Amino acid sequence: MRALQCLSVLLPCLLLIAPGCDDESDPDPDADGDADADTDADVDSDADGDGDGDGDGDGDGDGDGDGDGDGDGDGDGDGDSDCEDMDCDWKVDDPYEGGVVSPWTCCPNAWGDGLAGCTSLDEDSFNCGECGNLCPDDANICVGGSCESCDSQGLEDCDGWCVDTAVDDFNCGTCGNECPDGQQCIGSECVAGDCEDDCAFGDGPVCCANAWGAGPGCTDIHSDNHNCGGCGSACSGDEQCWDGECTCPGDWGLVLCDGVCADLTSNPAHCGDCGATCPPDGGPEADRFCFDSGCASCADVGMSDCGGDDCVDTQTDPDHCGGCAGDGTACVRGHEQCIGGACAGGDSDACGDDCAAGAELCCEGAWGGEEPGCTDLRWDSANCGACGNACQGLGECCSEGDCVEDCFVEM
Repeated sequence: MRALQCLSVLLPCLLLIAPGCDDESDPDPDADGDADADTDADVDSDADGDGDGDGDGDGDGDGDGDGDGDGDGDGDGDGDSDCEDMDCDWKVDDPYEGGVVSPWTCCPNAWGDGLAGCTSLDEDSFNCGECGNLCPDDANICVGGSCESCDSQGLEDCDGWCVDTAVDDFNCGTCGNECPDGQQCIGSECVAGDCEDDCAFGDGPVCCANAWGAGPGCTDIHSDNHNCGGCGSACSGDEQCWDGECTCPGDWGLVLCDGVCADLTSNPAHCGDCGATCPPDGGPEADRFCFDSGCASCADVGMSDCGGDDCVDTQTDPDHCGGCAGDGTACVRGHEQCIGGACAGGDSDACGDDCAAGAELCCEGAWGGEEPGCTDLRWDSANCGACGNACQGLGECCSEGDCVEDCFVEM
């Protein structure tokens, strides 16, 4: 009975040992004869290269089950984190830089997400300048391939992220200040916004509270006079926003002087140069006016100084016709026009109040027509200097209220 019990215990052990025995027994417990008793967990001593062993019969394998011996488990044997077959040579149009963004590069940890992917070495703080170059905490933004601090870029460091608190809905004005639903961060304040989630390039890349002077919306800070270079930065006077800067229109011949667009040829406060002023007073003969970039009196240019801001031509000015208004020479506006220093009246009431006061009169046959109309006695050859006074000579025309010859040649 005891013998049967012993046999029942030993028999399973013998069955386990039996498969390891053969006719050519080797005293070395290791399959490759090196007596190192390798204990790797993959037991891969097959030599068929089918992915479950390394083919050398030593039982040590690589443990990844892919048969390539590199331990990465992906079967390609190069350990490049899938960048080999990824094409990153593409470009992005940038309408404000006048060109394209440089091609991107594949890095094993693109944008810090732990996966291989296309990234910009100019912007990716996890791969700044080259793959694997992680920007430190005190310079955690990548600009042009160099690690920079948030402060150097005009941004705030909010828990390790560089943030523009002027427009960030979650950090509006200061870190952590989140705008409530229905409001947007515009100019560092939470206001009722009217922008899409992102302002497209076609509409302008920035959301401002007074876009184009019409309230909240997307605008282009490169050309918006109300938001030139940034939200709320408005241009003054005749200034216009060009490329994000307030400047004076070049085709008007104006120059920016102390925030004012000035014509250096005629502005007495900036005569010939910014800040070059003509004497503001000194009587009628004073050189208080600016002509051709130089200070002069009205008499110097054949005009009269009637105490106003401009010199007066008393031959044509309806308020100073024949002399300054103190002499009682003002023409009746809407009914008289100053021609040659004298007030001339119209000969018809058919025009009503349509004629420009001081500049036009109502005459029969205005401009050579058959009906009454508004006309300018200075230039109307059918009513030159007075209603009904037509220039008769061949080639004559009306110039400053007088009929003159050879003012035009008919072809």
